Amino acid sequence: MFDEMMETLNRERLRNLQLSRLRNLIDRLLVSPNDRPRLRSLGLTSGEDVDLNTLKRLPFTTKDDVVDRYQVAETLVDEIVEWHGSSGTGGRETLIPYTRRDIKTWGALCARLLVSAGISEKSIVANAYGYGLFTGGLGYHYGLGCVGASVVPLGLGPMARLVRLMRDMQIDTLACTPTYASRILEYLKVTGMDPRESMNLCVGVFGAETFSEEMRGALETGLGLCAFDLYGLSEVTGPGVAGECRERAGLHVNEDHFLLEVIDPTTGKECADGVTGEVVLTTLSKEAKPVLRYRTGDLASVSHHLCPCRRTFARISRIQGRLDDMVIINGVNIFPRDIEEVVFASPHLSGEFIVVLSEHGSRAVVACESAGMDREARYEVEAALAARLGIAVRAATIPQGSLERGDMKRGRRVITAGTPEASSLLNQLEL
Repeated sequence: MFDEMMETLNRERLRNLQLSRLRNLIDRLLVSPNDRPRLRSLGLTSGEDVDLNTLKRLPFTTKDDVVDRYQVAETLVDEIVEWHGSSGTGGRETLIPYTRRDIKTWGALCARLLVSAGISEKSIVANAYGYGLFTGGLGYHYGLGCVGASVVPLGLGPMARLVRLMRDMQIDTLACTPTYASRILEYLKVTGMDPRESMNLCVGVFGAETFSEEMRGALETGLGLCAFDLYGLSEVTGPGVAGECRERAGLHVNEDHFLLEVIDPTTGKECADGVTGEVVLTTLSKEAKPVLRYRTGDLASVSHHLCPCRRTFARISRIQGRLDDMVIINGVNIFPRDIEEVVFASPHLSGEFIVVLSEHGSRAVVACESAGMDREARYEVEAALAARLGIAVRAATIPQGSLERGDMKRGRRVITAGTPEASSLLNQLEL
């Protein structure tokens, strides 16, 4: 472990630490012009007015709140040393500031998760997350520096160079989004290179987007590595929130720095262990732009059972989907990940797909890239989709390479019939 004392802290001491940090956070928010009015309206005058059991009385923070608040507390303006962020609604950036202490904490939190996935000071890591405003590249870079691993900061450079360096340097760990790992696998297949013979990959640490167990299996088989799921989001610090240990039985949340809730997204009430709901996070230690009860939009369940790895932090399940990704087909709630599970499990398909939804949401066609799929194979895919989704949808094939490729994250998974893009795509379908 990177920080054994904290990662194995008993639950009573952990809750005492969380309470102390929560009260300190409330004291800081009460002097913030953005947060003071809504906290004062609840009768709060200091952090001593709250405890962990009354947390549910406090207001949520939403994506719109974060996007609309570029400013930081005046007392911290001179202490900001970095800004990072992600693309917000309509392409507007969600800018997040960091103090020097925030950067140090961020690196240590990422280091915990990287070590739990098996990375050590002996590892040679290709960091192919994007460097720049995106939090992934530098967040993991700082974490790998804390671990003492050898880092090759490749970012999103030319694929041929990345593959050549991974081969020549005998890199053993790949850090990137699952989408970028898929692009690497595609490139290797086109060039006829078998990474299990020419490379030394052992570990993949993939984050910044959801990916199914079927996609994980395809990446492990194709790249010859063991894939670990890491979780984070820019609004609360970036990567470093949670990650899988070697048991791969859920993602350990760094609970000494993030207060975790899982709520029913409709009622806002807390979900019991094992019940899927929306992940809500409170930053307990971030100095610049902390957030209180931030609604992530990510769906998962929580478990407080002790993990065999001895870490005592609660675990969330792998993210099941995002609320804003959900589509309704013939009255049934569907997430793109549900379809991804079927597509990646089929030997006839490449893994790339897009859903063409009728204008009224009553019907859908799943258009899948394939080098060739006969009618019987298509029926098999449609049967698997019906079993997974609980409704009948049509499957169709399009030529390999037809769908837009995103280097860092996958492109749109759903388009609506009647748009020029949908019309162009429907003309290519082989039904």
